[in-house]
Amino acid sequence: MKGLIKIETKLIILRGNSGSGKTTIAKLLQKSLGEETMLVSQDIVRREMLMVPDLQGNMSIELIKRITEFGKGTCKVVILKGILKKQVYEELLLDLVDYLISLTTLIITSMPITLIYLLQKRSSDISYVLLQKSLGKHV
Repeated sequence: MKGLIKIETKLIILRGNSGSGKTTIAKLLQKSLGEETMLVSQDIVRREMLMVPDLQGNMSIELIKRITEFGKGTCKVVILKGILKKQVYEELLLDLVDYLISLTTLIITSMPITLIYLLQKRSSDISYVLLQKSLGKHV
């Protein structure tokens, strides 16, 4: 990767249940943010690349982490989107906050308040937006 200039990377975590609009929002964000915006989809990695069940310790967790971490210093923005169940992905999310530090936004349709608190505790730079699908408004 000779010649690449290291840049500050922002991480957006888009998390919510099935049918909550994660894919639509992620694609719109990526298009809006433009070049050097990487979209990492939990479903693509877990179901299509590795074909593994969504259980604790599945190998997609490590691959999602490595792909997302690749974006640090090489992409302006990394968008991680998925259901990202707390019992399976909490450690991954906390690790990414520690690694990327400049986490800026969590866009979530539903996340336990305890996980939001833990993520915010790791970095004072975290802001989050709760989206309510039926109203299409920030809550």
